[in-house]
Amino acid sequence: MSILLAPGAIRTSPPLGAGNSKRSPEDFLVDELGLDGTSARESVRQTERDPECPFVCCVLHKVDLSTTTALHLLARELGCPVQQLGIAGKKDVQAVTWQFCTVPAAYAHEVRLPGLALIPQRGVTSPLRIGDLTGNRFTIRVHTEVPANNVESRLLELEQNGLRAYFGPQRFGPRMLNHVVGEALLRAQYDEAVRLLVCEPSSSESAELATIRSSLARKWPDYRACSFLTANNAALRSEHTLLGSLALGESAHAAWSKLPVQSRFLVNAYGSYVFNQALSTVTPLPEVLPTLSVTSEAWYRSHNLISGVFDFAQRSLKNARPSHHQLATKIHPSFPTVEQEAESVLLSFSLPAGAYATTVLGELFA
Repeated sequence: MSILLAPGAIRTSPPLGAGNSKRSPEDFLVDELGLDGTSARESVRQTERDPECPFVCCVLHKVDLSTTTALHLLARELGCPVQQLGIAGKKDVQAVTWQFCTVPAAYAHEVRLPGLALIPQRGVTSPLRIGDLTGNRFTIRVHTEVPANNVESRLLELEQNGLRAYFGPQRFGPRMLNHVVGEALLRAQYDEAVRLLVCEPSSSESAELATIRSSLARKWPDYRACSFLTANNAALRSEHTLLGSLALGESAHAAWSKLPVQSRFLVNAYGSYVFNQALSTVTPLPEVLPTLSVTSEAWYRSHNLISGVFDFAQRSLKNARPSHHQLATKIHPSFPTVEQEAESVLLSFSLPAGAYATTVLGELFA
């Protein structure tokens, strides 16, 4: 997979050369570091549990799966409501990852499925919540002709000087389109948001899905015909949900209300886009910036990063409200190492919670 810059991001220095990663999940390893700095990857052996604790902290190991899919598979195996499984953060899909996960003690037991394992560790008094981590340790194979010593020199510079803390490409989806759909939702343009999600093509999508998108665009807005085209395709589950509602005569707003989690993710993707733009254009850059919300709207308007009317309250679609956070504008990769391989280099470095390894790769390689 080519190394991409996220929408709104720019490089601060010329790339070292061409590179690509994620030819296989084993090219991208992610090891979560708990609040005490403990490595999930090094904690895969079972330890004695305290039967008095209401929760069990486990290691969740997955290969080439999204965290959301993994949690739903685990919930089914454990017989536990998925909402009761606690995690500190989502991990990359096309990767091999280790992270901590809390399970109510009544449901906790070892699970081993293809590409997925849950290994109970120890009793804990409270569940994990998003943000309950120090960061992640990444080990990434990049297929490139750039020598390892050149990569190591640049990584050491980034460790010392830092780099702009852009949201990574994965925030914007395989079509790099999430922020465009999110902007339409924030402007209460619900019909346009559906059309974009269903029909808008992208060169970064698979050939199979691109063919389906072309057919959807030709048949738009025949919702029944479009719904038929998206049936039984897991990659188009959200599109099928929206089209099913529209085919029944419901409004686009009512259709979006069936996807509360995704609608929130999409509007936050738009916030991520304008945050990236702020990092690229605002000078001098403060140490901390707010994400886009009703609270910070005036600041983004004063820097000409947004215009027009937004419905931040989303009174008619309450889940689609952007979250307000204060985020660091720079990140510093720590403990970098680089090894030379026959046709690649193997990078390892740690990043704080909320930082993207793909941002580091985008600074190094084209």
